Amino acid sequence: MHISEIRTVKKSYTFDYPGQVDCADIEVDGISFRELLESLGFDLISCLGWGAEDYQKDAISRLMLKNSGDLKGNRHSLYVCPACGDMGCGGVSLEVVCTDDIVIWRDFGFEYNYGDQGVSREKLKNVGPYYFNWNNYSQEIEKNGLGNLLPSLDISDEEIKAKFETLYNDFIKDNS
Repeated sequence: MHISEIRTVKKSYTFDYPGQVDCADIEVDGISFRELLESLGFDLISCLGWGAEDYQKDAISRLMLKNSGDLKGNRHSLYVCPACGDMGCGGVSLEVVCTDDIVIWRDFGFEYNYGDQGVSREKLKNVGPYYFNWNNYSQEIEKNGLGNLLPSLDISDEEIKAKFETLYNDFIKDNS
């Protein structure tokens, strides 16, 4: 069994939509997982290092096996739609297992989180399994997993309501 080295690297990608997305790409033994998936026809980004804080914390907790997988059969989303991060658009999933101090990524597939399409494994049949030392794995997942957090707004509900009403009234006035 070969123990792979995992790294998370902050990257920026540009798409027709949504434009520029900054995330934490995952490298296994120096190979970008996004580039590997792109070579197989997938235009996805890592679930780590972008999006709302709750989304990021959930992704880290799942990959650290603190929470169950987010898909049927306790599978974990890994690379997702760059516009919304929702598996409704489809994404790459896998099974994550930990035995002793070894984390195993195996059974890669493409799936959606709705309907009965199941997991399509054909394009990903030669990917993995990967074995990681727990210390390296946990450090890297947590290192860049909480990336571009949205800034917290120091504003009250009343201020938000007042700003919304002003914007709404201006919109109505301009479109009358």
